[in-house]
Amino acid sequence: MSETMTQAPSRREKHKTQTRQVLRETALQLFASQGYDSTTAEE
Repeated sequence: MSETMTQAPSRREKHKTQTRQVLRETALQLFASQGYDSTTAEE
């Protein structure tokens, strides 16, 4: 039987995950306050 070792995510992977989370949360806030059709990528 072989054991699988899980590695901790690298600093780069952590940063990517954090960036995606911030973008997702910000988008949801903008959609809620302005509506989907009124929200632009620049915001």
